[in-house]
Amino acid sequence: MNKWGKFIIAGVIWGLCELFLGKALYHFGVKFSSVYLNIIAIMLILWGYVKEFPLSGTLLGLISAGFKAIGTAPYWCHLAGITCMGIGFDIARLIWDKRKELITPFIGYALFIFIMRYVAKYSHWIYMTAPEIIKYYFVRTVLISFGVFVLNYVVLVKFKKELA
Repeated sequence: MNKWGKFIIAGVIWGLCELFLGKALYHFGVKFSSVYLNIIAIMLILWGYVKEFPLSGTLLGLISAGFKAIGTAPYWCHLAGITCMGIGFDIARLIWDKRKELITPFIGYALFIFIMRYVAKYSHWIYMTAPEIIKYYFVRTVLISFGVFVLNYVVLVKFKKELA
């Protein structure tokens, strides 16, 4: 499969996960459901991004957000969060390419919170106190980075060694 085929497939799978898995997780009240979705997202970005195309993470995020938007009554903050994770990946590639997947959540969530609170002035974010925002940020970003680390470096590396 060529790199652009993987790219499109990664974006479509991420979008379908956001649309259907996200809906199921929220419906059943799964705590930290965005953490699971973002772990899947980062793993798909890692698999599908095109190294020669500097905005591939952002474009994958937009493809995924497009799928989420066709769902019933999409929340603008969810669409922004999905897109910010893709942008965060691209920024992380510029900062620290070797471990981009581990710093992506920190950049993506910081960008998302800034946009929701100060640009879009989304009411949910305006009424949150600084300690609530800090707790939201660090709990989710650390959990996502840990999940990506476990999947990428422990499970997949071990799996690749067993196949060799």
